[in-house]
Amino acid sequence: MKIGLFSDTHYCDRELVNGDRKPQVAFARLKEALNEFNSCGVSLAICLGDLINYNGDTDESRDSLEKISSLIRNSGIKCVCCMGNHDNEAFNHNDFAEISKLQLSPFMFEDKEARLIFLDASYTPDGKPLTQEWNDWTQCFVPSDQLEWLKNQLETDKRCSVFIHQILDPQLCDEDHTVCNADEINKILNGSGNVTNVFQGHYHFGAEHKVNSIRYTTLKAMCMGDDNRFIIAEV
Repeated sequence: MKIGLFSDTHYCDRELVNGDRKPQVAFARLKEALNEFNSCGVSLAICLGDLINYNGDTDESRDSLEKISSLIRNSGIKCVCCMGNHDNEAFNHNDFAEISKLQLSPFMFEDKEARLIFLDASYTPDGKPLTQEWNDWTQCFVPSDQLEWLKNQLETDKRCSVFIHQILDPQLCDEDHTVCNADEINKILNGSGNVTNVFQGHYHFGAEHKVNSIRYTTLKAMCMGDDNRFIIAEV
């Protein structure tokens, strides 16, 4: 299966945010990426989170989400999104889904040979959804009911790839960006024997490591740097 991935557009109608994020440039880069996805015949476009940049104004965030999700929908490519901490700071899961009209994690997508599993780590360590009122981006967690769902999804003979906004990579060694129960999740992934890839965002500088038989790919933020940042991959 051929997929197109992007992450951390941090879109809002501002030229520069936090000193180094370029949201308006990211919008143009996403348009370019979607055109490339179409040209290459990808089966699925995947956003690995922080689609918008929350600046403390919910109305501004709504406008940003409506604009960038319209760009995605009008591309004609099915798109799945793993919400990021900035997305959750602006909207809860239901409101984000209603405004964007995008398929959100947790979710599974498959063809005859591959199964794609999308996780949502937008929960506190005690299992409550992140909200505007409680959104410590360093304290994210995949809840127990979703872990059971993950185990069930891994009961297949198909090649499996896992997608999430926050970091599961055990070699990246940045605790602030890492899912609180990453060790438990990685134990499940390694134990299944059929997970080949984990794709994640959140850590803007990107990284790639292979641990045991699983390749962990962290996408560079689309809002950063001087070049466009997206991936087309076969899974």
